[in-house]
Amino acid sequence: EGGDVAVSVSDQGPGLAPGMEPQLFSPFSTTKPAGTGLGLAMSRTVARAHGGDLEYQANFPRGASFTLTLPGVHSTTHEAIVAA
Repeated sequence: EGGDVAVSVSDQGPGLAPGMEPQLFSPFSTTKPAGTGLGLAMSRTVARAHGGDLEYQANFPRGASFTLTLPGVHSTTHEAIVAA
């Protein structure tokens, strides 16, 4: 869409714990005993630093979807990289 590239990953697991959605991308927010809570926060930060985004969507009645969107490479830029 509009030259962007999007990758979506979905599952049919238990989904998010109740009340987790508002803090999902906040650093150190986790429900796992051994988790750091940095994975999604860092992933979204990197995506946004490159002009993209990382978004969450619930899959009802179960599961979750995450979509990573990044700006596409313009064909003229791609050709210049290949030629070099």
